[in-house]
Amino acid sequence: MSCLEFINLDRNDLRSLPGTIGNLSKLKSLRLSRNKLVSLPAEIANLRELEVLRISGNAFEEIPPQVVHLTSLRELNLYQNRLTSLDGGVLGKLLNLEVSLIQIP
Repeated sequence: MSCLEFINLDRNDLRSLPGTIGNLSKLKSLRLSRNKLVSLPAEIANLRELEVLRISGNAFEEIPPQVVHLTSLRELNLYQNRLTSLDGGVLGKLLNLEVSLIQIP
């Protein structure tokens, strides 16, 4: 499983992710859109090769702070969440970020 590069868990009514997701060291794309997530486990910060994180259509109220450690992240999709503000400090540390889809009501 540690060689896994792509996971699509869109539309599964997930409310949480196990911390063991951080063991997938080769993961490049993680799709978690249209679930019921409000947070990500701290271990997600171990995904140093992650390039795409799609967590649109969940219930995040803030940008998950763990994303600051995802140094390879190029695409972050937070569209259709419950964000109330934008923490530029988190996004500003993602030097490789090319695409960021965020909606603030």
